[in-house]
Amino acid sequence: MLRNTCILFFVAVILLNLACSRKVDTSLSTILTAPIIKSTITVNNLVDGDHLETDTNGLVHLKIQENIFDFNLTELIEFPEEGIDKSFTVDSLTLADNNIVYPITLGDIARGIGGLGGAFLLAAHGAEAAIPAISDLSAGEVDINANDLFHEAILEKGLMVVAINNELPINVENLGYTFRNKGNQNIVASGLFASIPPNTFAVDSFDLEGKTIQGDLEVILTDFSSSGTDGDSVVIDTSDALTINLEVSGLEVYQATAIFPTQNLVNDHNDMALENLGASLIEAGAASGTFMVDMFSTAEDTIYFEYNFPGMMRDGTTFNNLIKLEPGSATNPSTKQVSFDLTGYVFDLTGLRNDTVNHIGSTFRVYIDSSGKVITLSKSDSFNIIYNFENIRPSYVIGNIHDTVFNVGPAISHFSAFDNIRGGLLSFSSSTTQINITNGLGVKAELKIDTLLARKNQSSVLLNSGKIEDNIVIDAAAYNDSVDASVTTIILNNSNSNFIDMLNLLPDLFFYSADVFLNPGEDASFNHFAYENSDVSIDLDIDIPLNVKAKNLRFADTVEINLNENIDISSVKEILIKYQNTFPFEMDPKFIFLDSTYAPQDSIELDGTIKNNKLVNEINTPISSKKTALFKTSKYISIVTEINAISSNDRFVSIEQDQFLTIQLLFDTEIELIK
Repeated sequence: MLRNTCILFFVAVILLNLACSRKVDTSLSTILTAPIIKSTITVNNLVDGDHLETDTNGLVHLKIQENIFDFNLTELIEFPEEGIDKSFTVDSLTLADNNIVYPITLGDIARGIGGLGGAFLLAAHGAEAAIPAISDLSAGEVDINANDLFHEAILEKGLMVVAINNELPINVENLGYTFRNKGNQNIVASGLFASIPPNTFAVDSFDLEGKTIQGDLEVILTDFSSSGTDGDSVVIDTSDALTINLEVSGLEVYQATAIFPTQNLVNDHNDMALENLGASLIEAGAASGTFMVDMFSTAEDTIYFEYNFPGMMRDGTTFNNLIKLEPGSATNPSTKQVSFDLTGYVFDLTGLRNDTVNHIGSTFRVYIDSSGKVITLSKSDSFNIIYNFENIRPSYVIGNIHDTVFNVGPAISHFSAFDNIRGGLLSFSSSTTQINITNGLGVKAELKIDTLLARKNQSSVLLNSGKIEDNIVIDAAAYNDSVDASVTTIILNNSNSNFIDMLNLLPDLFFYSADVFLNPGEDASFNHFAYENSDVSIDLDIDIPLNVKAKNLRFADTVEINLNENIDISSVKEILIKYQNTFPFEMDPKFIFLDSTYAPQDSIELDGTIKNNKLVNEINTPISSKKTALFKTSKYISIVTEINAISSNDRFVSIEQDQFLTIQLLFDTEIELIK
């Protein structure tokens, strides 16, 4: 029939061409057997085809690898992200040593004597004359300007040396002197020199601790006398003087308004602690992260922060930085924030003296550079520096990983191997499952599996095996230029577990819970390690030979309807199914019509069963006009196939890679060829 139909079709085409050339209207109707849908179903439609392998005997195996737990370094070690605050006040504040020279000339003394004696001395300048005895002489208040040294200073330490050099031709006796602040009249130092012969000097010194000294000073020379020249004539030179030398040194101040010299205000060496790391670390590397530094200063001068972390290195270079802060005040501190990329840095966490863990050694210096300006500084000035580690992702850690318990789950792992199966029963004869525990950490561990349960809808099966009753010992990883992870394997099969019952449930999820014990023996050594990609993982490696039993097992394949728009289907009375089934099953397919959104519209069931047969067979099924119309109004057909074992003796059958089912749906109808 098909051969005759094809001949008629070609004749119709020839006649149509002739008609076109002769410009006459020609149309032709004929009867064709047209395939509407075609589907080939293999073992890949039964189970997840991405996990199928074939052994040397042609038997298909379902191989499934399922990770049920994984944790890595970033979950084990977390650098603190809260700020580490270091506060400092001025360690020392010093002023420069200085020397003030102030002469009191013979002329000044003559004017202080006054009267005829004073006039005589002034008049005798350049001549020879005898200087008479002098008593109760005062030079009055002599101003001394120390503002080049300070305007005012509250001293914690210091020494003032007073030296008076007598360049006069007479002996000076009982010379009393007083140094005081000109402003508040507070006495700084006072003393008495009993005798200062001509061309000699006398020295006295004073401890300035606790003194407040102003830059505007005055010295009072009181109640001194002289025996004169005892009647001997000397050359009178009124420029000869008593020279006052005022030397201050070792000035350490609590507060001063002064021109400060360049000096360190803070010198600090300490270890910065990293809290709550979960391990005692001696070394760590940073794969990424940011180091934030916030600085604050209340000093009224420009401040330089210099900080150094000898234990933080990249490419052989120590981390250090110098930051300049503008002048601030107690009410409006000067601030600055800087950040640094820590990628590639290595941290020595043994501190400055290499005698601790979880500490980064640091040195911190605050200094001023002499500006030549008068400013006020105090030891109450404060400096703050706040360190923040942000988003540190370690590349590795070395040290002692503490005795730690990680709770695994309770959690769910979705299982997709049987997603194509829509219902019914599928039983496997056997399976071999490996629980692989991979330890990429350089520390021993133990695993306790509390629960491993397979679930499908409302049914569940709990794993039961003596293999998991006790803690599973996990060896530490080794390191030889790279991490050599340890792998511990637990094998579950039909003889030592009920895992095959779990699989026969055709589960769509596993429910599990377990505990991982790190360093359970509390090994106190510091040679534990963990690297960025050195995880601890628990995986299921399942091997299921597809030697199976099936009962009412349903699976589906959805195809698009391929119907020529010129086909007239109004006269269709039956559909024809052609099939070839090499599976060791009998099958009862059902055709479900779907619209463009895959919503079901209606269905057709066959009048017959698809048998196991390597030859092509046919099934004819009557169809109503209402259902015939579905071929025009629907977009897709879902072929839902229910399979059963060939015989009723409940035996297992093997599924091989080359087995298949091919289904074609056809019907006889008229097709009108139109010009």
